[in-house]
Amino acid sequence: MFQEVEELKKEFSAGRVFPAYLVIGGEDLMVSEIAGALKQELFVNRKDQNVLILDSLEIGDNRKRFENALQEIPLFGGRSLVVVRNFLLEKIPEALVKFVSAPSPFVVLLLAVEKKPKDGGKTFMKNFQKTGKIIEIREMKRKWDIYNYMQDAASRMNLELTQDAIDLLYDMIGEGRQGYHQALDKLKAFAGDEMRTITGEDVARLAARTREHTPFELCDAAAEKNAELALKLTGRLIDGTEDALRILALLSRHFRNLYSYYSLKKSGRTDEEVKKEMGIFYDFIIQKYANQLKRLNPEKITKAFELFIEADMEIKMNPTGPRVVVENMIMRLMSVL
Repeated sequence: MFQEVEELKKEFSAGRVFPAYLVIGGEDLMVSEIAGALKQELFVNRKDQNVLILDSLEIGDNRKRFENALQEIPLFGGRSLVVVRNFLLEKIPEALVKFVSAPSPFVVLLLAVEKKPKDGGKTFMKNFQKTGKIIEIREMKRKWDIYNYMQDAASRMNLELTQDAIDLLYDMIGEGRQGYHQALDKLKAFAGDEMRTITGEDVARLAARTREHTPFELCDAAAEKNAELALKLTGRLIDGTEDALRILALLSRHFRNLYSYYSLKKSGRTDEEVKKEMGIFYDFIIQKYANQLKRLNPEKITKAFELFIEADMEIKMNPTGPRVVVENMIMRLMSVL
């Protein structure tokens, strides 16, 4: 569990729930964890769950749906939860400005942004702090910072990592908390309940067992509407709740990249300009996006996002059957693409 989520749950236990939360710098898994914690707090012992999760306000009619949700009163009482991933602080709807200045007692809002604004959003953030809570996820850029984070996360799981284990994990994963949590969860299952020292040899052995298929192959199979291969890869990849959540996060990122590629090309950008803006270094990735978009369009990608979010929340609320949830989502995905 992320430390930021644990701190939020302590606040919830003390009866403190803000009407709005702004997460800065969180990866998809982090945002999902916070959204899951809010959902459990708001809808405990309630069958009616008013939840709206949008991947971006810049896709389809999401902005209109968002503005309507801020004003709605739940039919059966209680509060609704509105989540927006990839929120752009440079494009703030007037309805959100009004909500922040005078929050609705019927809505809890969660916004997720990649980084702090340089100019445009600073005034909004200052006003946001008056009624809401800002959660800033510190970026891990320096190598020693990542090493310390790994040791701390491993210690909370009753594990101890040797230096060669840390070096190998860093070489395999690079930056980003999500990958380390996935790896540590698998190492914990490998080690058992008792305190265990994990060596580089343990990490290498586990990597060899999971290298046969990758989630990236699943992303390609889904985007190419290869249902048989997608289901086959799903079955081989999933062995627990966290794996399912990671697969959903990767699928969401892949389809988000497809949408970004589509938007940039539609605006007249060349492939070289697209590579630079999206941070892509290899031509074959751009070509892959181009080929996959021959079968897709923005409307289909928007529907895919909705399926990913539904599956994400379903796994959070019922973690006993992640494989079935993802397999059902894959089948539904094939029907809408």
